[in-house]
Amino acid sequence: MPAVPTPAVPRLKDTMTEAYFNERLEGQGWPRFDAEKANDVAREAWQALQHIYGLGVLETPLLRSPNLEAACTSCRVHLKLESSQATGSFKLRGATHALASLGGAGRVVTASTGNHALATVQAARALASRPEAPALEPVIFLPNTGTVAFELLMALPRLHAVYVPVGGGGLVSGIASVLKAVDPCIKVIGCQPSASAVMAASVEAGRLLQDVISTETLSGATAGGVEPGSLTFPVCRDLVDEWVQVSEEEIAAAMVDLASWHALRVEGAAGVAVAALLRHVPGLRGKSVAVVLSGGNVSDDLMEEAHGIARRS
Repeated sequence: MPAVPTPAVPRLKDTMTEAYFNERLEGQGWPRFDAEKANDVAREAWQALQHIYGLGVLETPLLRSPNLEAACTSCRVHLKLESSQATGSFKLRGATHALASLGGAGRVVTASTGNHALATVQAARALASRPEAPALEPVIFLPNTGTVAFELLMALPRLHAVYVPVGGGGLVSGIASVLKAVDPCIKVIGCQPSASAVMAASVEAGRLLQDVISTETLSGATAGGVEPGSLTFPVCRDLVDEWVQVSEEEIAAAMVDLASWHALRVEGAAGVAVAALLRHVPGLRGKSVAVVLSGGNVSDDLMEEAHGIARRS
């Protein structure tokens, strides 16, 4: 089947008010968002919606995937293309809100394997800050990922399940907090590589584990442990409905298939979510599901490695 073209990013109104976003929610059949009754993360995500787009963050498009729908026994699959974000990953949402929360004062220091550093530089430029000084509190980042969930709801009249790649849990925590505040029946599926499934193992154990062995994985963005005292662990424990772990062969196949079907180059973390959907298909017939493609900053070497693994499996 030929690749389906990526839809254009929706035009947003110049004045993005609470009334505007509620109008979009109600237009898809969802209830008006009641900030007073929502959890703290969802409430802050709702507030973040009203300013992040004016600072360079894009409302990323949804792509319908007939190929995945056929593989999943006729469920309706929508790919959330955070890979098309201005810096190639969802991290721009958190960096933009965090720097905006500082009021543009001072300089900012960040530690990153790549995506967050790119996002911090982009956000600093938008806010005329300098990306080099006092560290940010991690609590700032959780609400921003919830804006992904609001975008899903504003675009889809029905949503039964969302597949989200998980490393430290920031992305899934924000998404789950918003979705459960709007409709507790929407299932949130946490997706991890079997080679590094620290959060899933910790949730199963009921406590943060520091001795889970992680091995090399194509999904570098989700690899590694979860810090002691993590703000995301209790959210993952309480709000993520199910956990799915996938092999390196499944991740590689998902990356290769997305490139072939939709001309999408995605990171291994995004491949994890697609692979989890393919593994976790029972009960999805006729359902509307979303898969968050968290990033698209993938090197030629990693894509070549994925192709090699896919050919051998």
